[in-house]
Formats: sequence, C-alpha cells, structure tokens
Amino acid sequence: MSNSKVEFANTLADTVFVGMNACERYGMTWGCDTDCPVLRDGKCELKDNENKGIWEQIQNENGN
Repeated sequence: MSNSKVEFANTLADTVFVGMNACERYGMTWGCDTDCPVLRDGKCELKDNENKGIWEQIQNENGN
C-alpha cells in the first residue's frame, strides 16, 4: 500500500473536510482502489458487492 496516498488524503481531509471517516478520506482523493486502507483491512462495507473485484484482487495479492 502506498502510505503517501493515505497521508495526502488525510492531510486534505484534516484541512478541508473535517469529520470524515477513513473511507471518505481516502476515497475523495483516490477513489476506490487496491491501496484503500479500509478495503485492505476487510472493513469496506462494499467489499462483497460494488468493490468485489478490487477486494478479490487484494486477496490474490496476499495469497488468500
């Protein structure tokens, strides 16, 4: 995962959009991709529906 992507999203959220959750923070900048920390942690509410393909890609990368 790219920590710089997460840090950049958090910086924007902290200075412009206070009160966002981790999904909103990352998604507003990068959309949903395989670097999303919420999806990588398996906590994405959409991992079994809309983002199933991305979730499966992460699982394959991790050998699951």
